[in-house]
Amino acid sequence: MSENQTVGQLVAQKPGLSRVFEKHSIDFCCGGGVTIEEACLRKNIDPAPVYRDMAEELKEKQENQTDWTKVRDLTEIINFILEEYHTNLKSELERLDFLARKVARVHGSRHPELLSIEKIWSSLRLELLVHLDKEEQVLFPMMTQIESAVKNNSEPEYLQCETVINPIHQMEFEHESVGTSLFELKRLSDSFRFPDDACNSFRALYDGLQQFSQDLHRHIHLENFVLHPLAADYEIRLRKMAGRAV
Repeated sequence: MSENQTVGQLVAQKPGLSRVFEKHSIDFCCGGGVTIEEACLRKNIDPAPVYRDMAEELKEKQENQTDWTKVRDLTEIINFILEEYHTNLKSELERLDFLARKVARVHGSRHPELLSIEKIWSSLRLELLVHLDKEEQVLFPMMTQIESAVKNNSEPEYLQCETVINPIHQMEFEHESVGTSLFELKRLSDSFRFPDDACNSFRALYDGLQQFSQDLHRHIHLENFVLHPLAADYEIRLRKMAGRAV
């Protein structure tokens, strides 16, 4: 690792560092294209504690971390995303939707922020369901077809888009929209800190939203900083094989 690496690149190499950046409210996801120094400057915070926590995290967890920048197999990364994130994400979308509606109905009069949270969550849930479907039905199959063609030195199967770059750009645009919604949920919930009079459902909602937000940030980061650049690289190789302009 070097001081010139971006926050996003650092998390791609050592996923456990995401916990450190979350602790210091540093965006390693859609805003992860800056160095630690730049990120701290934007937040007006001292980078020294960030570096100390990073060193501690790496010391404790170095044996269990996958350096995704060294994985060059698109199918392996996609399968991990599907198994580790998509399945759990869909389940949590429904569970948290039930809790958000229930808690807003019961406690919204005393805690009006819950009404805003329920509204944002409802919109975010629908947005994510459509987003996941586009990844699973269009983008991921296209990536695996390109990868297979490169590895077998053959023509790819029918591709739904002329280039993988266009759906990638669309997915990253949608990632930014999701990030904005997550930020609003965090702001409205006071960083997911429930009040003293919160019932168990209230507490379960905030706890679930916090975990959901953390998991989704890691999920988006893996796609933006690992999967998408690797897929673009495979497409360049495919075009060169076919003698087409890059």
